[in-house]
Amino acid sequence: MLENPSENEVVALDDLFERANDVVATSVIGRPRQGSGYVPKIDAKIRLNREVMDWLKSKGPRHYSRINGLLTALMEAEKKQHTGAEELSR
Repeated sequence: MLENPSENEVVALDDLFERANDVVATSVIGRPRQGSGYVPKIDAKIRLNREVMDWLKSKGPRHYSRINGLLTALMEAEKKQHTGAEELSR
């Protein structure tokens, strides 16, 4: 998909990283206060290539929050794209 990206794919990738940075910036460190509106997370174990982990760490601190941010941005983009496709088919 990214071998010969179109202009739209490049912009979408920039949007993805921007959204991921938003998630990292607003994520809670430590245990949040009850009633703060915080959405609890679950513990999950993933296996990553060393190259991927090194790249994530090179982007700055809180690389696990960055993983969550990137996955959140992908999920939101996919939902938005799916919703847009449904509206076009009506």
